[in-house]
Amino acid sequence: LDDPIFRAHVEVYAISGQVFSQDFAQAFAKLQSFGMDAREGTPAPTPTASPCKTPAVKPATDPVVEARAMLKDLVSTKNCGPLLIRLSWHDCATWDGKTGGPHACMRHAKGETDFDANNGLDIARAILQPVVDRFTGHLSVADVWALAAVVSVEVMGGPVMEWSPGREDHGQHEQVAEGRHPHPEDDATRLRHRFYTMGCTDREIVALSGAHTVGRCHKSRSGFEGAWTDNPLEFDNGYFVRLVEIGCKGQAKEGQLMLPSDRALMSDDHLSAHVRAYAADQQAFFADFARAFAKLQRFGMAPVPQPALSPTLLYARRVLKRLIAEKKCGPIMIRLSWHDAATWNAKDGTGGARGCMRHQ
Repeated sequence: LDDPIFRAHVEVYAISGQVFSQDFAQAFAKLQSFGMDAREGTPAPTPTASPCKTPAVKPATDPVVEARAMLKDLVSTKNCGPLLIRLSWHDCATWDGKTGGPHACMRHAKGETDFDANNGLDIARAILQPVVDRFTGHLSVADVWALAAVVSVEVMGGPVMEWSPGREDHGQHEQVAEGRHPHPEDDATRLRHRFYTMGCTDREIVALSGAHTVGRCHKSRSGFEGAWTDNPLEFDNGYFVRLVEIGCKGQAKEGQLMLPSDRALMSDDHLSAHVRAYAADQQAFFADFARAFAKLQRFGMAPVPQPALSPTLLYARRVLKRLIAEKKCGPIMIRLSWHDAATWNAKDGTGGARGCMRHQ
C-alpha cells in the first residue's frame, strides 16, 4: 500500500471481486507458463493477443499485412488517427447483444450516417475510401474501418493489438435506430445502461473511455470544443491523469475539456477506482484497452475458437478435483505451484515451473 501504483490496483480489487478473479486467472496462467517455450523439445504455446507484443510477420501477399502498411502511412501522413478510432468505435457501439455492431452501415447514403453521434465521420470514411477500394474482395468495409482504428492506436504510441478480419457489411435494411451510442452528457447510470447493453463491464467502460486520450471535440459536430489532453495525437494515460486532477467538478485547462460523461466516471466509486488505477499505471490501461477494444470490434462475430483439452487432461482435472475436495488441500497445492514457478529468471531463462522440488 506504500506504492501508489500497487495501491490503485488494491483499491480496484477491494471493490470488484470479479475483476480480481479475472486478473488472478490471467496472471497465474502466466506464472505457470514461465520458461515453457524456452525448453528443449517443448513446443512453444500458441500466441495469444497481447497489447505489448508485435504480431508475427505474415507473408507480404497477405492483404491484412498490406492494408496495415497502407493505413500506417495514411495515419502518419494525415494525423487522422483519432478520427479513425472514432469511426470504428461508432460503427461497433450500436451493438445491443443481437443487432447492430461493426457492419459499416454508415457507408449508406441514409440511415446511421445521419445520426447526430456520427457527425463528421464522413471525413473519416473519405480518408479510408482508397483503402476500401484497394482491398475490395479481400477485406470488408467494416474490416478496413476496424483495422484502421487498431493501426491508429499503434501509430500514436498505444498498445499493438493482434487483429483478424471477418466482419460482414450489412445492407441498407439492416441498419439500427438512432440512440444506442453513449452520449456526451450521460451520467454514470446512463453510461452503465448503454455499455451493459453491449455486454461491457465497469472496467471496460473506463478502459474504452480512455480513447479520449487522443483527439478533440468540435463544436460544429458535438456542441463541445477542445481536446482532453495536452497531446491529442499521443495515445497514453494522460486522459486519466487529467481526469483524476479535475475530478467531478474541477475546471479543465484553457482550450481543453472534460465532458459530463467523462466526469461521470469520477462520480461513482467503482468506476473511479479504475480511473485512478489507469492514471497510476499506463501499462495496465494499455492491457485493458487492448482487450476491451478487441471485444468491441468483434461484437456479433463468432467467438475465437479455443483448443479443446485432451481426454488425458480432462481425466487428470477430475481426479485432482476429487482429491482437493476430499483432503481440503487447495491452499497448499496453490503454494506448491507458486513456489515451483517463482524461481523463473527471465534474463537467463533458468528456473520456472519444472518440478525440481521432487528431487531429494
